[in-house]
Amino acid sequence: TFFFNDCPCVILPDFVLQCVDGEIDQSSLLINKEKVRAVVSMNEDYELQVFSLDGEGWSKLGVQFLQLSTTDIFEAPDQEKLRRGVDFINTCGGNVYVHCKAGRTRSATLVGCYLMKKHSWEPEQAVQLMKFRRPHILLRSKQWQALNIFFADNIAGKSPAR
Repeated sequence: TFFFNDCPCVILPDFVLQCVDGEIDQSSLLINKEKVRAVVSMNEDYELQVFSLDGEGWSKLGVQFLQLSTTDIFEAPDQEKLRRGVDFINTCGGNVYVHCKAGRTRSATLVGCYLMKKHSWEPEQAVQLMKFRRPHILLRSKQWQALNIFFADNIAGKSPAR
């Protein structure tokens, strides 16, 4: 759903990760072509069983994995998950793939926080870039609230990130 290079940030518009009949499908493309070294999944456990590789599957491929289980659409990741996700992205030492099921709310919320922290941006700036690269993101009031709280607690009034 979202793919990050160290700099600049790249958001792939229509990338879908699938695992079909036990075969690793597009994960090898992420690893070999896009040089992904870490994955952040915003999915709940049951979604990983159906739609994607879990931590064990990524580990077998030599990829670091962090799951920040968040209910889809009607909830936003809590601030602890957002901080953990941003810290993980910043310390992984390579390209990171951030995903949820459709890449519209959960992963977009985390990516927005990452962009705000990396560039000392306000929420609107982060969302503007994401919508430019991925027009179908869907942030509702809970996701906007999470972005605004993250901004107030981690970016506002602080010196720019380096």
